[in-house]
Amino acid sequence: MSEELDYNEDELNAWKEGKTGFPIVDAAMRQLLHEGWMHNRLRMVVAMFFTKNMLHDWRLGEAYFMQNLIDGDFASNNGGWQWSSSTGTDAAPYFRIFNPVTQSTNFDKEGLFIKKYVPELKDLDKSVIHDPPKEHRKYCGYPDKILDLKASRLRAIEAFKAAKSYYFSSPKFSLDQEDTYTAIEKLQVFINLYPNSEFIVEANQMISELQEKLEQKDFEIAKQYYTIRDYQSAIKSSENFIASFPGTKYRESALFNKFKASYEIAVNSVFSKKLDRLQELQQQYEVILRYYPETLFLSELEDKMKTVNTEIDKLKQTTTTLTK
Repeated sequence: MSEELDYNEDELNAWKEGKTGFPIVDAAMRQLLHEGWMHNRLRMVVAMFFTKNMLHDWRLGEAYFMQNLIDGDFASNNGGWQWSSSTGTDAAPYFRIFNPVTQSTNFDKEGLFIKKYVPELKDLDKSVIHDPPKEHRKYCGYPDKILDLKASRLRAIEAFKAAKSYYFSSPKFSLDQEDTYTAIEKLQVFINLYPNSEFIVEANQMISELQEKLEQKDFEIAKQYYTIRDYQSAIKSSENFIASFPGTKYRESALFNKFKASYEIAVNSVFSKKLDRLQELQQQYEVILRYYPETLFLSELEDKMKTVNTEIDKLKQTTTTLTK
């Protein structure tokens, strides 16, 4: 993801010093410098602005907070930054982004917080203080905005075109899927960076299609192991597939593929291992019927289970005879 991020030292310093040209962001950052603290909502506002508008690496902001917060706690600060940037565990959904001007007008209607920490704006009326016009900025000695929020749409269009090109490079499922993984990564980066883009629905649909291709690839690999009679690999790959894609539409078939491979191993096992393996097949059979009582494979399952139950009875009789 880092290759998609921006790094501009002048913008970084403007953010640190509270000179971005966005009053609520600047007030919050100046409070941090003066008092070593800021309200939780403001922490989210400046963090989202830093990562989703400025496109800077969240780790730079996280480190700066730790240097200046008197209540700095690594777990809380690190987790908060990952949440705000829509990365890491339990992050904010990709579509959540705080508009700093809207946040300012909603939670500092009179502009009192801004006036306290950005004193050059203290004489402005509440109708303009949240986003001062150019002439007011010049008069007050307040900087212009370091970025144009509206311009992000054009940037998003170009980013989506680039991500989409990787989507079209993804081959059919039977071929190597390196390009598919790359396409998913690029599309996810686009979604994280431009959560309000008009292309979000299309990008998510593309990711779903690509992920289904990966599912089909892994499922066909598991089936192929059974076809070539590598039953141990068929079992392992089926288990891995089910664990990797718990919601897959191929789950029923994968469970049956595992059952068939386990059956071939069990019925051909040596005496000392045969009973345990056959009883394991009974459990697999019960799992399939529990989740898929009307499974498409019911007839074949029942045929094989007749053999399994017959073999189990024989083994138990043999064991009883040997112990007498």
